[in-house]
Amino acid sequence: MRGRVFHILSGALALAVACTGLDPRPTGESARAVVNIKASLAETKAPVDFGTVTEYGIFTCISLDNDPAPATPYETFKPSIWNAQARGSGSTWAYKNVASYATGELYSAGGNVFILFGRNDNLSADLYAYAPWKQSAYSTGPTAIPFSRSEDMMYAEQNATRANANLDPASGSPLTANFYFRHVMTRLIFRFRLQNDNSSVGITLSSIKNNHPAGGSVVLYTSGKFNAIDGSLYDMQYQDELTSVGSCTAFYTDDPAVYDSQSIIAFTLVPTDISVDDELTFTFTSGGHKLPPFTLKKEQVKHSDGTTYGFQAGYTYTFNFTLDNYVRFDGFNIQEWGTLEEDTLIHGVI
Repeated sequence: MRGRVFHILSGALALAVACTGLDPRPTGESARAVVNIKASLAETKAPVDFGTVTEYGIFTCISLDNDPAPATPYETFKPSIWNAQARGSGSTWAYKNVASYATGELYSAGGNVFILFGRNDNLSADLYAYAPWKQSAYSTGPTAIPFSRSEDMMYAEQNATRANANLDPASGSPLTANFYFRHVMTRLIFRFRLQNDNSSVGITLSSIKNNHPAGGSVVLYTSGKFNAIDGSLYDMQYQDELTSVGSCTAFYTDDPAVYDSQSIIAFTLVPTDISVDDELTFTFTSGGHKLPPFTLKKEQVKHSDGTTYGFQAGYTYTFNFTLDNYVRFDGFNIQEWGTLEEDTLIHGVI
């Protein structure tokens, strides 16, 4: 994946948005510092290249290194930069602060630098990042962010080690923060091609069903809470069947190794183990008619270590099909999510 490291320039120190009167900074207080941020994919360390407008969140917390330390971890450093947003389109970035301390709503405008404003008690700050940015996280904090199955939730691996800790806004020089994002979801891709060059075919993944065979372990989670510090998911809801998962149009290609870019159904799932054959059945429809179902075999989700089976966090599972008078399964592939050449990181959209 091609990428661009994005830095926050240390030029102008003034944001396009101002702190509100509720900031704990007395009139005339000048302690503030630019934070030079670099974001990458943890799997490859390749710079994050946001191909379309998207965003991630930044929590600014009271540092645990202060003396005395905060009573509890992840306390708000300043409400204006608690769940701030980094929003980008191509090479253009804007960092938006919080305007409403009641709802977490952002200012409509942002600046091209992230500013760490000081407090009147001279405390230092820790930074934590996650994606995609969610306004509701302002009230939950970084450890209980609500999520749904269709969202590409990510966290910065530095969160768990506090690598972006003890940042002092009164340091007098620019500060730095690195965010290496990790996927916590698993991604499935179904690719289709037509055997005959005489038409195009619309295909819908209408159902993913848990068949509950003896010894099975798969769970189709639909929503829950996300801890952006360590990337864990918890308090999850589940269903035995997911419906209307996605759709595409299949086209003919004369190369059996090539699949048209429109002939792909891609979606995310919460990671889950696969213990036995026939735990999941994928049902596709075309023109209102059911195609022969695809029932997953354990060997089709076997990882290269020979002992791990199932849909793991941060991996993409690709299944290939050819359609003529029948539906032929052409094979599968398992790769780390960030290693795919065609992978463009788009937070919250798959």
